[in-house]
Amino acid sequence: MLARGGSRILALPVGHPEKVTVRFRESEMRQLAEVSHLRGMTRTGWIVALVRSRLGSPVQHSPDEHAALRAIVRELNRIGACGAKSDAWKLIELARIRTCRG
Repeated sequence: MLARGGSRILALPVGHPEKVTVRFRESEMRQLAEVSHLRGMTRTGWIVALVRSRLGSPVQHSPDEHAALRAIVRELNRIGACGAKSDAWKLIELARIRTCRG
């Protein structure tokens, strides 16, 4: 992914984490709590996943989504639909990308 000036933004997080403080209004906090709860994530986890997705980092799944994806990969491998585990994950990621793009 490229930034405006043509500089490259790293897709994978590198270095030590740093804290960022963001302020929201009460109504926004309620929305944030609702949206993050629906995804099975904490507010902070949801915000981090959102920001990372905008920066081009790998998808941040909720614990329930991750468990479901692992079950799908196991099933695909069990029935021989994929030659390798990485193939199954590639198929799932491709489906996710298509779903997100509409």
